[in-house]
Amino acid sequence: MNNKLVIPKFNSLAKPDLLKVSDKITSLVKDGNMNPLAAFAIAKGLRYVSDKVIKQTESEAMDEAISYNKFDRSIFGAAFSYVEGADMYDYEADKEYSDLKKALQARKDELDMAIRASKSGGQAVNSAGEIVKCPPMKGARKSSLRFNF
Repeated sequence: MNNKLVIPKFNSLAKPDLLKVSDKITSLVKDGNMNPLAAFAIAKGLRYVSDKVIKQTESEAMDEAISYNKFDRSIFGAAFSYVEGADMYDYEADKEYSDLKKALQARKDELDMAIRASKSGGQAVNSAGEIVKCPPMKGARKSSLRFNF
């Protein structure tokens, strides 16, 4: 099993070519030619690098995108479009909305308190002296792998 950094050649950034790269790496793992943990770590590392590059070059990329001809909106096989920002509204400025949001947060805090209390065998009591019942569980989070770079 191989722990080497293996990234197949990209022909373009078109989705079919990107899928080929993904399929190639997956095949290496499935066929036992690459350590699955190494492949996963490499993918996480590439995501980290990609996220950083995107964040640090977004302004320049937006400026460049505006300069392109409206009929030629592709680069390395990947199509792109420039989309104007949308208006944002301040719902918090509405007192009724703000009050409802605060009430929902207060209730969530009570329920969280009930969950914590039930895990230690106790009960939660709210500010009015009422017992807060623990909400039913609706499922569990999927286990995951964490990597720190």
